[in-house]
Amino acid sequence: SIVRQHASEFACWIVIGGRVLDATAYLGHHPGGGTIIQKLAGRDATRAYENARHSRAADLKLRDYDIGALGDLKR
Repeated sequence: SIVRQHASEFACWIVIGGRVLDATAYLGHHPGGGTIIQKLAGRDATRAYENARHSRAADLKLRDYDIGALGDLKR
């Protein structure tokens, strides 16, 4: 898929809740370190995100990196 094509430190896309996020610019700002996100690059990170029990602020921050619904980008 197009998401799998963006699985590097230069283009780090992840999927959370069916939404595709370009997390590239956030790698250096993630409180837990960018490596955590990078390991999930190009894949569905929903379960990992939910298991980390992020704050409401983190949930809202996802919007800053949202580039579209997974189904829309597959077309």
